[in-house]
Amino acid sequence: MIGVVGSQAITIWVLGSDSRTLLWIELFSTLGIEDGLVTAIGLQAGALLVAIIAGVIVVRLLAGWYERQGFSDQMLLLASIFLVFAVDASVTVDPSTFGAFWVGMAVYVVLGAGSLLLYRWIHREKPAAPTLLMLRVFSPHRGTTRLLDRVSARWRYLGPVRMIGGPDLAVVNVEPDEFLRFVSGGLDETFVDTLAALEWRVGTLRARPDPDGRHRVDELFCFDDTWRVTVVALLERSDAVVMDLRGFGPDNQGCIDEIEMLAEERALGRTVILVDDSTDRRLLEDVLPAPGQVPTTIDVSDEDADEVVAACLAVTAGTSVIPESRLIESDSDPG
Repeated sequence: MIGVVGSQAITIWVLGSDSRTLLWIELFSTLGIEDGLVTAIGLQAGALLVAIIAGVIVVRLLAGWYERQGFSDQMLLLASIFLVFAVDASVTVDPSTFGAFWVGMAVYVVLGAGSLLLYRWIHREKPAAPTLLMLRVFSPHRGTTRLLDRVSARWRYLGPVRMIGGPDLAVVNVEPDEFLRFVSGGLDETFVDTLAALEWRVGTLRARPDPDGRHRVDELFCFDDTWRVTVVALLERSDAVVMDLRGFGPDNQGCIDEIEMLAEERALGRTVILVDDSTDRRLLEDVLPAPGQVPTTIDVSDEDADEVVAACLAVTAGTSVIPESRLIESDSDPG
């Protein structure tokens, strides 16, 4: 966007003055180029190159600011949309001069700064923020993550969401700083490959919300020899756990290991297990430990995200607020 908008702005600026236009024509004349079309194309190409360089610098600055929680992904999306309208409106007013463009950009910056200050003032109080850990059956099918997407979107207004990254969620929770690392070849820095890397990554987990009051989704990318210790580390820092076992069967040894970890860490009492017709419930009953730690198990065939969020909030308080008709298994004695 910065490249396209900037190239148009530079072109308007050059063509908005006879002296600057003449200077550009003379520059091409000294190179032996007299063709007016080539000169015009050269102006567009040169303006685009300068704007892209400026765009790379701005994106790097924005990525660093985002990583420091100066703004949220939603704020970035809204700001980008309004930037398009600001540029379109300002250029439409008077395309022959550069003055209208600067006025439009000044209004955009002033209103943006005012919105940011207003966000900070509205959300100056920081209520208690329960942390939700999401575990799931890894699936290559995008449709199986829709429910977790909606649960995550709602929980972000309550507290942080954490999960183990996988190919099924590779394009769901991409954040600006992660995207920049990807295009710059530095994405491998985010993977947990050693205990030292795990300690560093856990230390970077963000508990405070962004200026708009929404919390972040933190994904930890692991290898086969580090994901188990990573799950344990996240369990120790989570108030509630939602485990999506739709599609669970004998081949999902990783999920079986996670259930055993939940039992060892005595976290099953604050765990909400999601099942449907694709869940091997007999195997699930065999895997779950003997009574003493009983998770809340809900049939989510209708993919009701509000119900799942309510169940997760209930287990953080040690109570059950889910209708009995929806419960597959529930701790009848919260005390």
